[in-house]
Amino acid sequence: MRGFHLHPVNGLGHRFFRPATLLFGTVVVFGVTSPAVVAAAPTGPPLSVTPCHAGSSGYFTPTLAPGTTYTNCVTVQNNSSAAVPVIAYPVDGLTGVTSGAVYSNQGQPLHSVGAWMTVATTSVTLAPGARQTISFTVHVPLNATPGDHLGAIVVQPLHGQTSSGGFHITLVNRTAIAILVDVPGPATLSFALDNATIQPMASTHSASIVVTLDNTGRLLGKPQLTVRLHGQHAYDHSATLPLATVLPGDTIPYPFRWPYAIPTGHYQITVTAAWTVNGTPHSVTRTFGATLAAALPPSASNVVYVPQARTTLPLWVPLLIGGVVILLLASVVAIVVLLRRQRALSHDAHLQTRLSQSGPGEDQT
Repeated sequence: MRGFHLHPVNGLGHRFFRPATLLFGTVVVFGVTSPAVVAAAPTGPPLSVTPCHAGSSGYFTPTLAPGTTYTNCVTVQNNSSAAVPVIAYPVDGLTGVTSGAVYSNQGQPLHSVGAWMTVATTSVTLAPGARQTISFTVHVPLNATPGDHLGAIVVQPLHGQTSSGGFHITLVNRTAIAILVDVPGPATLSFALDNATIQPMASTHSASIVVTLDNTGRLLGKPQLTVRLHGQHAYDHSATLPLATVLPGDTIPYPFRWPYAIPTGHYQITVTAAWTVNGTPHSVTRTFGATLAAALPPSASNVVYVPQARTTLPLWVPLLIGGVVILLLASVVAIVVLLRRQRALSHDAHLQTRLSQSGPGEDQT
């Protein structure tokens, strides 16, 4: 069984998220041969991969017009004490489900920079300590659209490192060096909000709001999401979160962890996506209806609280309640004072009557 790790790489027709491996990814293969003691997996990658001419960014950022060609290379070094068969291949850049750039797996169909690229050396065996330069060429098609296009050249050992023991783990360390192609022409950054629903988190079953976000522009960018959930039981909470990179043309169902418990009922979800283009702020806001049949507990928060977030009750409600309580207390005090005063007056009147009825020299005790 083959698996993959996903980690966001910050900085960098609609496509939904597909499984992918990252800038520095590891493919893990598990196996059991016998009920023996579990052994530790080997540590340390056998290969190091560096770009030949990439500047300070650590990855390639060429500006290429349609029909032009770009050639560069990566240097691969064998850090192990044994010969290592190495393979190299092109991949496309994709957006991870929680935003951030990831890269397609080997053998997946290619549509962008991965499809434009050819690798000069697809397989080589490196002796211990040996280094090898692997060249690649990117040919931009004539119909390439202006804007950002992301791909990578991936280098990995042909075989993984397998631990010894009954339960063995095979690690395949693959390195992807990004190639971000800028095709000149009119291109901008824009986002659309397709949907928002209340859903339990898959692992914890706690509250989340899944926002379907679409990069409708031709540039990659990092939007900020602000979500307001309001409706049933005077419920009204807001939270915000800056996202990592979302690539042009990609749509992701972003799982927005919700730091508040959500009771059952009917709600409105108001979502705002905000971003900046050349210093100018832009935003889009949409409201969606949602019904929750089973209450959800709060989720471990990855959101930043909005300072002006509304409380559960409007401000006038606690003020009104406080005013009523003060009025009631004042009324009680006034009634008590009046009763005591009336009782004192009645006692004085009764005493005066007795005094007027008794003659001189009578015992008034």
